[in-house]
Amino acid sequence: MSIHVKIVGTSEFISGYLAVELRRFKDLSVSTYCKNLTEPVEQIIEGSPDVLILDMYQDGPAALALADRVVEQVPEAKILILGIDDYHHGPSAVDAGARGHVWIKKSATELRSIIENIRQGQIVCPNEEEIREMSKQVLEGRRPPSPLSKRHLRCLTLIAKGYTNKEIVRELKCRPFTVKEHIRTILKVLKVGSRYEAADLARKHRWIKAG
Repeated sequence: MSIHVKIVGTSEFISGYLAVELRRFKDLSVSTYCKNLTEPVEQIIEGSPDVLILDMYQDGPAALALADRVVEQVPEAKILILGIDDYHHGPSAVDAGARGHVWIKKSATELRSIIENIRQGQIVCPNEEEIREMSKQVLEGRRPPSPLSKRHLRCLTLIAKGYTNKEIVRELKCRPFTVKEHIRTILKVLKVGSRYEAADLARKHRWIKAG
């Protein structure tokens, strides 16, 4: 039986890359909602998902507020919140009614298992080692994980600097077709409409240097 998972959040990483990764599992039916999190609960949970995934890392308090509203209207709702600082946000997530709060850096395979556990009614939280690592990353100001390869990030860095395709070809010492494929892949993975949107998103998430 297919598990209906709905991913809700304003981050392209969550609504784009994560959705693509989870759709690889044949037993998961994945939908997304990328609009304002203050919209009516009925609109956000349309389709009655088995598990609702929210993005605490990007959406912060708005994700918690939405979880609270969802549980208030649908007490049986099963919510998984993804974040990076469980020490501070884990208790708040549970208080808001979430069945789980786990590291955003979890692999798709790990998330698949967690989704199944939450659907069955279990409470899922990180272990102590993961909590320490999350807090360490927050304190060190590390960047969130990038869904792009090093080669794609190099290409995106050049785009952010204003390089044309011909200039990128010279810099990367590759064929024009390869650069076009890099850009096509970048736009597809990040779910954006232009190379400039991709560069802005990468700078925002600190996958590439600003400027």
